[in-house]
Amino acid sequence: LRTTQEFSGDPNNLSLGLTLDMESPEYGPLHQSTPAFNLSKTPGVVRRPAPMLGQHTQEILAELGYSEVDIQSLRENHAIP
Repeated sequence: LRTTQEFSGDPNNLSLGLTLDMESPEYGPLHQSTPAFNLSKTPGVVRRPAPMLGQHTQEILAELGYSEVDIQSLRENHAIP
């Protein structure tokens, strides 16, 4: 079993294109895994770094029909970040 740091720093994984460098607005340069497989008609791509914890919570809950009051209540009760 290997840590994320060990995987992303392994020269073999780098040469195989299994990891890539991304720029995070919050943390700066990051190593990140590429998609685990590629499909011929729909190859996996990484367009941006993973979202920060809670970054899209507001939008997702609103799309699911939660009101602003409901979302605020969830935040006040520490149910969401």
